[in-house]
Amino acid sequence: MKIQSARFGELEVAERSVIHFPDGIIPFGKHLDFALLPSPEQSSAAWLQSLQYPELAFWVGHAAKLFPKRDIGVEAHHLQLMQIHHLEQLSVLLILTVQQGEVTANLLAPILIDAEQRIGRQIILTDRLEQVRVPVPAERLVEQPA
Repeated sequence: MKIQSARFGELEVAERSVIHFPDGIIPFGKHLDFALLPSPEQSSAAWLQSLQYPELAFWVGHAAKLFPKRDIGVEAHHLQLMQIHHLEQLSVLLILTVQQGEVTANLLAPILIDAEQRIGRQIILTDRLEQVRVPVPAERLVEQPA
């Protein structure tokens, strides 16, 4: 399917890369669909491109790759809400920003993706208020060869 992106122009994306967000992403409204686009230069990062709004795209990183030793705080009730039965179904993404040349991740509001059902949800972790802009080590943005 073809989608429009203000950042990337017209793109051809596979149906399996489209993720439905029934509750949306704060503060952009409900029932949004995003294509998960790999970032060719950074294997730990990707782009979530809105299908409804070409100007809306989020740079995201895989939590397990960016912070391998950190507990992000996803709890059982989050998994129940998404009807996750096997943790292998779940990807945890963090919204990334660049400010003054430093990449930071929002650990307060991670995005959960169920790859099997192609459903996404942003959750808010109330006990993590200080973790809106956590510095990301630059070496973690590019996957190191094994």
